[in-house]
Amino acid sequence: MQTYKYDNFTDCVRHTYQTEKFRGFFRGVTAPMASVTLVRTISFSVYQKSKYTYAAWFKRNWGIDPLVHVNTPGTYPTLSTIACFGAAGATAGSFITLVACEFEIWHLWAWLIKNRSF
Repeated sequence: MQTYKYDNFTDCVRHTYQTEKFRGFFRGVTAPMASVTLVRTISFSVYQKSKYTYAAWFKRNWGIDPLVHVNTPGTYPTLSTIACFGAAGATAGSFITLVACEFEIWHLWAWLIKNRSF
């Protein structure tokens, strides 16, 4: 990480614009934005699919549909809704760990090579 000494915020903005123009304000943003977007999209998709899969399993085995219950106005969470949504969240979190971990490993490896810190 690079640090610079500035007198105040406007000095930082002025210096950045003078040395790097408008592009300097967004340097280094593309890769994190792309990776976060991908991770969030996959996580949400896995959660949605898991939620419907677990709800179908609850309905098939116990005759309770957690999705119908939570979409009914005036209802409160039940054990089945907590279990269904909790399992869906755990599934999405477990799956996304496999994806996000790869990003972090490659990010760390690139940083180590760049800084010759290994």
